[in-house]
Amino acid sequence: MSRGAPQAEGVFFSYQPAFCIATLIALQEGDLDGAMHLAAPPGPARYAHTFFDRMEDVEVSVQQEEPSEEYGVWALATGGPERLTLLAAQWHSLEEDAESRTLSVELSGLDPGRYTARLYRIDKNNPGSNDPDEVFLVDNVRPVRLDLPLDGQSVAFLELEPD
Repeated sequence: MSRGAPQAEGVFFSYQPAFCIATLIALQEGDLDGAMHLAAPPGPARYAHTFFDRMEDVEVSVQQEEPSEEYGVWALATGGPERLTLLAAQWHSLEEDAESRTLSVELSGLDPGRYTARLYRIDKNNPGSNDPDEVFLVDNVRPVRLDLPLDGQSVAFLELEPD
C-alpha cells in the first residue's frame, strides 16, 4: 500500500475508480486490440467499469489541451452519428498531488442537432450511481467543445444522445 493512499474500511476508496479508468484508457491508447478487464471490485470502482462497458465500439477524436501524463487526466471518446460517450479520469499516485482540474475537450463525430447530455461522476462526494449527476442540453455545432470540471482522483462519464 502506498503511503499517500487514503483508505475507507480497508479499500483504496478515493482513487481506485480513477486508477481503474486511467489504466483502461492508457491500455486502449496503446494500440491494443481493445482494453480488457475481468471483474470490477465492489463499490465505486464497479461503476467505473460499468461506464467503460457502456462505451461505443468506434473511437472518435478527443483533443485535450494538456498531455495525459503531465496533466493527470485521461480521456476516451467513442460513438457515431446517434450517440457519443466520453470517459475521463483524473488520477495521481499520491492523493496530495491530485488537484481539481478542468478538462477542456473537443468532440467530433456527431451529426448537427440538439443532444441531451447525461453526466455521471465518481469522486469523494459521489460514490457512483446509475442515475446521472447532471442532465443538460447541448447544441452541436461541429465539433462540440466542453469544459468538464474534474475533482482530484475522480471519474466522469458523459453520454450525448439526440434530444
